[in-house]
Formats: sequence, C-alpha cells, structure tokens
Amino acid sequence: MIDTSKLTTEELVKIYQNTEDEAVLEEIITRNMGLYHVWAMEWDGLRQFTIDADDLVSEAMIETWRAISGFDCSKGFKFTTYLKKCVDQRFIRIYDHCNRKKRGSGIIMLGGGA
Repeated sequence: MIDTSKLTTEELVKIYQNTEDEAVLEEIITRNMGLYHVWAMEWDGLRQFTIDADDLVSEAMIETWRAISGFDCSKGFKFTTYLKKCVDQRFIRIYDHCNRKKRGSGIIMLGGGA
C-alpha cells in the first residue's frame, strides 16, 4: 500500500497512470472534492441548466478519471488546472445537450428527402 499523504496530486496521477491502483484514484478524487463542489455551484447558478449541483459533482468525478489519462506532467501544469479545463468542457457539453433538447422536437431527420 502506498502512503499517499506526502505525495503531490501530480505524483499520484503519475502513479495511477502506471498502476491503475483504485486506492490512488480514490485519493485523487477525495483531494479534489472541494473543487468539484465549487465548480458545480458556478454552473448550477445558470437558469437554463436543468442539472442540479450534486449531479454536476458526479460528472466532475467521472471527468477526473478521464482527465488522468490525458494529463502530461512534462508540460508543467498542475493537474487541477488541467482538470478544471476538462470539467468545464464536460459541463459545456451537458449544458448544450440540455438546451438542444429544449429547442428541438427530438426528431432527427436523416437524408435529404421530404
């Protein structure tokens, strides 16, 4: 078992990328839980957003797992900076999807014929 308390988040990400140790992933998610709530509250304030803050926190946690795969420590960024960008992109996709459902009839016409 790895003592994660003295490691940076970037070091934990690197370890997870190499080992896929679930305990390390859990530690990364736990360390960022406060940020997930802050980010979710930023988006929850939008009137047209039909997803509540708890669901956004869950989406941020899912995105963390994805962000770990794409994170490159050699670029010199903090993991949380990269994660914020990934989470914002995910929230934008959710927001766009919610608005698309409201605007359209839900019927997609394929082909050019009438």
